[in-house]
Amino acid sequence: MSKVFISYSRADGAEEAKRLYELLRVYGIETWRDVDSQRIGEEWTKAIDDAIDDSYAMIVIATEGAMASTAVTYEWARALGLGKDTIKILVIQKCKWDRIHKQLWVYHISQEGEPNLDYSLMDALTQYRNQDGITHVRIPSEADPELRQLAHLAYDIRYGIDSNLEAIRRLADMDDDIARLILINGLNKREDTIRQYILKLMDENRFDDERAIPILLHIALKGRHSNSFIENRRNEDRSGANNILRWMPQKALPYLEVELLTGEDADHVSLVLNTIERLSLGARIIPLISALITKLNANRSIVFLAIDRLKKPLLDPHIRNSGDFPTLVGEFIVPALEKMQSELSYEVLGTDEVEIWANFCVTLEQTGIIGVSDFLLRSKQRGW
Repeated sequence: MSKVFISYSRADGAEEAKRLYELLRVYGIETWRDVDSQRIGEEWTKAIDDAIDDSYAMIVIATEGAMASTAVTYEWARALGLGKDTIKILVIQKCKWDRIHKQLWVYHISQEGEPNLDYSLMDALTQYRNQDGITHVRIPSEADPELRQLAHLAYDIRYGIDSNLEAIRRLADMDDDIARLILINGLNKREDTIRQYILKLMDENRFDDERAIPILLHIALKGRHSNSFIENRRNEDRSGANNILRWMPQKALPYLEVELLTGEDADHVSLVLNTIERLSLGARIIPLISALITKLNANRSIVFLAIDRLKKPLLDPHIRNSGDFPTLVGEFIVPALEKMQSELSYEVLGTDEVEIWANFCVTLEQTGIIGVSDFLLRSKQRGW
């Protein structure tokens, strides 16, 4: 059982299915769609049945066409009949499937048509993918009996925490691809001591296996919690995950770009920027932050967060003295600021926005960046 089955209607859900497939792929979650099979006739029906039987979850894109589709109805009904943990993504608010909504987890599509993959959904998919009996950790089928026994010793809490940690240490010391995968899967454990010990060992060993990036990002970017005890634990987890990501910055960057540019919540985007800053990417952070400034149609608070965070790289002497800096200013910073100023030319800025903007203009003047003098003059003329 290795994939998520995407159920949809080709009549009006194909684009949503494709976007969902691409987003989940970034997180290392494999999916199955009907376009993935070349069978026809009776073989086609068997291909659908086989794919559902081999899935650990199903996502139903509930468009009008899907509601009228006997094929889609058959797919989710078969999944429920097999006891699958079916997950539904709604494109519309009401549908005749409401009668079984208690058996489904409901998520919404944003107005722009992109799936809102919040972290409770990612939690669910990750949990379903990695469960394996009492260990609640997926053990690869190719693991030999000795490794399988060691995995159970590491993650079955009935053996006691001392035995768990010793077995985890043995896994971390192995120069073995499957052992590393078992260690990565252990990051999904709910026990704080086990999870944080794995993070500690990975950092000490300069762990740079790309397969760990999706779950490390999930840990690093998990939303804040109002309970101070839980938030302190999350901060420890975030710090540990970020420490490991430092050992593979170039591998992590594509995942972070997706997180940054699809984020719709300022707190989440702030956590992404914190992670990016810790990767010591130098001038490469400028295009990423500049792209956020152009997201005026998404969330204005994210725009001004980006403006505020752009000050740090602009004041960094290593970045300013790099040969790429003038090009980055001309190609990214100035166009982004001009677009922002143009689209907000008739807007009234809030008190916090005025303060952020004023401080940013001071930074631009202090750095003496060539190409922003006209921009600053227009800003002053508009009373910003």
